Amino acid sequence: MAGHSVPALIALGDLREAALQYRGDVWKHISAANSEEMGSTERNMEKSQAKVLASIAEMEKLAGNEEARSTVLRLRSTWSRYEEKWREIRETSRLGNENAKSYRRAAAELHPIFLDLIGLVNQSTAQLNKEASEVKALTETQSESGQRMALLMMLMGLALGIGLSWWLERG
Repeated sequence: MAGHSVPALIALGDLREAALQYRGDVWKHISAANSEEMGSTERNMEKSQAKVLASIAEMEKLAGNEEARSTVLRLRSTWSRYEEKWREIRETSRLGNENAKSYRRAAAELHPIFLDLIGLVNQSTAQLNKEASEVKALTETQSESGQRMALLMMLMGLALGIGLSWWLERG
């Protein structure tokens, strides 16, 4: 995603935000008092899921090298594992509090998958920040070199002008 650091960082931020919202909604669903509350939570989860998938799709477009493509594949795979696990738990959650112990235990299995996802997002964010810093340093170095060259050219022009003036005065 080098060269696309800012758009990729935005996509990663959107992914992180939507994934955190989704995770919160998982726990809202588990603790919901009735089916209406569960339905409302599931609709919110669908919106968050769409945002996660849109962010991953955006990152796929920006992935310019094999490492970036591999990272995006890992993000997609980890999100899919999280989603699959939630689908297993959701049916139990819909049954209500009589199965609370079993689905809370199952929901706890979501946690390591979520940590994997957020770890990948954080790792990607750190890599993009590093790449952006390197590009900035290179740009600043090139800018300084250009400024030095302009100053040298100006001094040479000034010296040439003084020399030419002196030669015309004497001649």
